[in-house]
Amino acid sequence: MITIKVPQNRTDKWSVSFGKGMRKRNNASVILNAIERSLPRLSMTQKLAIKVKYGKDSSNETVQSQDVSYLLWATSCFLEDYLTKKVLRRFEKVGGYL
Repeated sequence: MITIKVPQNRTDKWSVSFGKGMRKRNNASVILNAIERSLPRLSMTQKLAIKVKYGKDSSNETVQSQDVSYLLWATSCFLEDYLTKKVLRRFEKVGGYL
């Protein structure tokens, strides 16, 4: 499972975990791009799910899938409030679910 943690304060950084260790980045667009680069390699061996944690009590999670387009599209939907319009449009087209 890939886990994304949304920062609670403006000074905190975004973090993403691919199961081993955690990477910290400045914004959601960079996190989504890192996931886009890693997904094809990871999804070839197993089904994956992506979980977005918004705080202690709130989260969204995709169903397990090997469909990279679905996982990227669903994650962009979860993060749409944090992404620029340009990035959001690109991932909506990638999913082909519009």
